[in-house]
Amino acid sequence: MSDQEMLRTSLILQNCLVPDAICSNPGIYYRSSEEFQTDCCCVRLKAGQELVSNTYMNMLDVGAWKKYTTVQKIHFLCRIEGKGTIILIHQGQNNRKEIREVRYGYGDRKSPTHPEMTTLQIELPKEIRRGMLYFLVKAETATCLHQAAFFTEDRPDNRVSFSLVICSYRRKGWLEENLKKITMDPALQKLARENGFVVRIVDNAGELADSYGPGIRVYPNENTGGSGGFSRGMEESAKEKDRYGTSHVILMDDDVKLQTESLHRLYALLSYIKPEYRQEPVAGRMFRLDYREMQYTAAEIWNGG
Repeated sequence: MSDQEMLRTSLILQNCLVPDAICSNPGIYYRSSEEFQTDCCCVRLKAGQELVSNTYMNMLDVGAWKKYTTVQKIHFLCRIEGKGTIILIHQGQNNRKEIREVRYGYGDRKSPTHPEMTTLQIELPKEIRRGMLYFLVKAETATCLHQAAFFTEDRPDNRVSFSLVICSYRRKGWLEENLKKITMDPALQKLARENGFVVRIVDNAGELADSYGPGIRVYPNENTGGSGGFSRGMEESAKEKDRYGTSHVILMDDDVKLQTESLHRLYALLSYIKPEYRQEPVAGRMFRLDYREMQYTAAEIWNGG
């Protein structure tokens, strides 16, 4: 099976991100002894430079995927331009192991349509069921890392359809910025077309437009606060559950800077979640807006939780 055929029948578990408008600090994405440049989704390295992905945003938590999901085979995918070496590394509790070292920019790994590009795939050994996974790039020439991701070919166990509920009160600018990200995200728009993904905005201020396009519903609401607004959103989701095939409701505040990759990762997680965890809530993680490298919350506990 070719690389393209494999990717068409697979599901990405996690894309490796680059610094962006959400958080421009490179240290939570990649580490390097020298400054590296990014443009769009490309990370540029100089000859002799090294780049490592053992960071908050880009390490893969193997233990979580093995504990909570049915995923058996995990692959690392990389599309890279230049010449050098990539090493896939497993970090256990007390040990570090290099899984595989691969040269890029040489031989038959080059793309026939883009000869300057190399596509690499490395499968994680099945016996590794805990720890973290990351990679190291050693650039011999000027290098551009175009894509790095972890994916599986395993067939999903669950059909997942999101109803994203946003409770809003006089934050029209913030809200519309997030809606723009959602409508411009190809993966989320595919979910809207094929899986019934819908955004429901509960407008406690009565200030929003009637419609923001297909798949976005607006509900004028008296100002009942956050709890009342989210309750209305969940009620509307339940009313149209059969129409959209909704499996999960996501609750999101209106004063956040949305990173759409969080929705991609959540979709992948729920697509493979084990039966014993299907009724459990999934907590979101938030970072401070004034200090975006600091995680503010990872979960909340209510009533003894």
